[in-house]
Amino acid sequence: MRPVGRPQRVLEVRERLALYEVVGRRPSAVFLDDDLNPTATAQGPHRLTDLVYRRAFAEPGDQLHLMSGQTLLFDGAQTYRAVLLSEPQPLEVATALVHAQRVREVEVETVERAVVAGSLAEALARPSKTAQVMRADERFDADHPLIVAGPPARMGARRAGRAGNGRDSTPPHRTPPHRAARISS
Repeated sequence: MRPVGRPQRVLEVRERLALYEVVGRRPSAVFLDDDLNPTATAQGPHRLTDLVYRRAFAEPGDQLHLMSGQTLLFDGAQTYRAVLLSEPQPLEVATALVHAQRVREVEVETVERAVVAGSLAEALARPSKTAQVMRADERFDADHPLIVAGPPARMGARRAGRAGNGRDSTPPHRTPPHRAARISS
């Protein structure tokens, strides 16, 4: 599976860059009432969720693809991961309905600062026919921390990788398709 659409901007990582990788969701402290207004009371029929992140790093040569609404890290293992460069914040009742917009505004400002500092540079997207998107579909309890230092315990070895940056140490193995041998006469 590949990301849908083209990136609005592609940036190459020039020096090791700290970021936050999305690893799942947890129930937030914000509910929506019957009229879909945010409330902190648990009597609302709809409970919103916070994204859960882990601290990670982008290495030189990796690319950041700024898509509409999210930033994807395209790493050396040909894997796309949803990330944030700015520190994640939980949902709050006062800003729940504009939270994503505010996160995106802060993310764009953080990216611009990294470009000015020379940590990121404009680039062309690397073509890949084998790239995979890592899905962040884990569900966590409401008391789970918003940011974790390494892979969350429930994720186990599935996402554990090289020490230091949390990447898988080897790309997924793909068996090449069988091709018939040519017989020359």
